[in-house]
Amino acid sequence: MACLDIGFTAQGKRRRRWVSGKTKTEAKKRLLALRQEQAEGHLADARSYTVRDAVESWLAHGLTGREESTVENRTILANTHIISSLGSRD
Repeated sequence: MACLDIGFTAQGKRRRRWVSGKTKTEAKKRLLALRQEQAEGHLADARSYTVRDAVESWLAHGLTGREESTVENRTILANTHIISSLGSRD
């Protein structure tokens, strides 16, 4: 058996993908394939979800059923006070 850490959940719990094989060589081969998938971006990585993504998702989907003025107000507040204040990870 072999495992690959792919990040953490929002609650801070480690996310792992496990692979197994009948032999050690087969397990290593599957682990290499899993690493290749991760390198190509096919595995979801929790680190790629940013605060900006969360705010933009909330603006797009979390305000359904609200008054148009409320949506406009929250969008202005989010863009002015949250998104504009975010720095890059560099």
